[in-house]
Amino acid sequence: MLASTSALMLTLSSAVGAPFDFIRIGDIDGFGFETGTHPCAAELCWPFKSPWPFVQTDLGACSGGVLINGAGAQINFDSAGMLEHGDFLPNLDCNYYGSPGFHANSDEFDNREAAELGGGGYGTYVEVSEAVDIASSGSGWTDVAVSGTGVGWDGCLLAPSTGGYVCGTGEPNVVFDFKVTDGDPSAPIYLNILFADYDLDNWLDGVEVVSSTGTMMTLMLTFDPDGEDGRIQRAMAEIPFSHVFPTWPASMDGFAQVKVRLDDEMLTSYDYIELSASPIFQLGCCCYPDEQGFWSYEMMTKDDCDAASGIYQGDGVECAAGDPAWGACCFTEVGGVETCIDTVDCYCEDIGGEFHDYEACDDDPCGLVDTGCCCYYSTTAVDWVQGQLSSTDCSAAGGMYFGDGSVCGVGDSQTGACCVGGVDCQDETLLCECSDSGGTFYAGQTCADIGDKCAPVTAMGACCYLSGTPLLFVCDEMTEDECLAPTRLLPRWHAGVTCDMPWVCRGVYGACCVGFRCVMTREIACTLASGTWHASTPCSEVSCLEYCLADLNLDGVVNVDDLMLLIGAWGVCP
Repeated sequence: MLASTSALMLTLSSAVGAPFDFIRIGDIDGFGFETGTHPCAAELCWPFKSPWPFVQTDLGACSGGVLINGAGAQINFDSAGMLEHGDFLPNLDCNYYGSPGFHANSDEFDNREAAELGGGGYGTYVEVSEAVDIASSGSGWTDVAVSGTGVGWDGCLLAPSTGGYVCGTGEPNVVFDFKVTDGDPSAPIYLNILFADYDLDNWLDGVEVVSSTGTMMTLMLTFDPDGEDGRIQRAMAEIPFSHVFPTWPASMDGFAQVKVRLDDEMLTSYDYIELSASPIFQLGCCCYPDEQGFWSYEMMTKDDCDAASGIYQGDGVECAAGDPAWGACCFTEVGGVETCIDTVDCYCEDIGGEFHDYEACDDDPCGLVDTGCCCYYSTTAVDWVQGQLSSTDCSAAGGMYFGDGSVCGVGDSQTGACCVGGVDCQDETLLCECSDSGGTFYAGQTCADIGDKCAPVTAMGACCYLSGTPLLFVCDEMTEDECLAPTRLLPRWHAGVTCDMPWVCRGVYGACCVGFRCVMTREIACTLASGTWHASTPCSEVSCLEYCLADLNLDGVVNVDDLMLLIGAWGVCP
């Protein structure tokens, strides 16, 4: 790794002439774990210079020597490339209570390379692009677990002593001392940090930046993604160009001493810290709704905006002052239906509509003549909505039309409670949505208002029916209609009774042929009736004697016995 990074440093240093690009303290090497996928092959192996003796014999054993995070997942989420933002640092101590030598903060590691420790003081390894280093330092703070509180590294007793590492003082001290040949004084300089917080707090402290003239400013950092124990995050802050180059253009020497506050941090780690003409990640304006449906503007990353179900305005796009404007949006639904909805400007623009600021659909800004309120399912919004449509367009949209001149939000078109199936009540439901689901609509009311009107009314009971092989009576609790369904065999329903009560739903049943008749019963009942019993067999699968008019004694044959019965009964019928 050193050979490649050193070559990079020399190559970039020789290309001075273009506008300033970056100066970086430390190198991009996944905190020294590199890819984090081959811990004991081509890359670093246990114990990563940790001071805890159990790392070698016990703590690596819990994961089979594989680098995993606190949740037991691989630290390189996509198993590709260097460890980067969104990945995790490994949970080196396995962090489970009761393990031998348990220590709450024993994830210490020291993966610093010789070049990062060289040069004396705090380490002087630097990478530059379109800049020349003069006397920068601080690489000794990278690729190592840093304890700001002194809790880590066993209260600093076992902290590394090389590379200017000072445990317990907090505030790693990084100095950028360099010169450039060109720059843009109208643009800020970005402080970019790739780090991971190794305790249970979020890394919310700021940084202090001291200029070459001694002027100090405190900056709060913006993060991506949000903090999580061991998560690798990107952080950045904007530094005014004049703070780094205070005498520009008379002097093109740049300087910034950066102190990272770690007042409440047990363990934090840095891959690199840099000054750059470009931010480490892009922010843009996001127009998004909260849980109550109120829309707001906020600067955030595109991923965060997508997670908030917002509409991202683009990298570098600043948010307008105030909140998104409400108005009428005229647009064409899938299928060519012209419609109007009241919404905010960013949503209207996103669906390709024409926005009318401070107007409402009631004012008919879309020119929809002979319109009324239509409640329908919008394929654009992917939800049930109300809009002012003509009766023809409402019908084409498969909606419910409330008549010419009707206004959405008034009368029958208002929202209310919807009772579906007699058991499920939903608040703030549109009438058409409730009707579509086959529910009962209670206009302007809530589920709390209608009380037990949506409570189940069908009585429950125990259903005893034949099932399985051999055929046995089984018991399930259900309604009478469910029990007596045609698909059930010999069902018997008992209202208000539960299956945990003693039942005579036992014994093997089968088909019993008594003469030419077949009934389902137990063997003892069939024997008492002088029948023929077929265990565990339904009547549909057996063949009893077929009825024969001359077989008077029902023995299956016509013979003298039948004749004697006839002669004995000769005469006038009773």
